[in-house]
Amino acid sequence: MPFLIRFPFAVLRAVIVAVAITFSGWVQAVPPDAGERQALGLPTGALSDGDRQALRTLRLARVAVDVAPGLAVDLIAHQGQGAVARDEIETALRAMADGSAKAQDPVATLPLRRITGAKFVRVDPPEG
Repeated sequence: MPFLIRFPFAVLRAVIVAVAITFSGWVQAVPPDAGERQALGLPTGALSDGDRQALRTLRLARVAVDVAPGLAVDLIAHQGQGAVARDEIETALRAMADGSAKAQDPVATLPLRRITGAKFVRVDPPEG
């Protein structure tokens, strides 16, 4: 294949790789700015794993809302197989992008189980 045909594709591939590395580095490694700290209520200093996850969610939601909000809502609605309305998805996505959506603790939302009776299964020995 001639060099003039391969070269633009090689440059395009290099640009796509550079953008992907830069984007993932920004999402993962860049510390939060003052606006992100205020939106999420993050403390100054080192962040916990939960704070980092909230920051990643905030940044990815902002990118989704800024770049292609309709596509993001359509993809989420498609994955949910219509269980949630599109306007509810869009409202939740915009709330995540603003930093006003607070994740619920899944342990706190589960009802307490009351176990009565035997807590272990006793196996009868085989006969014979």
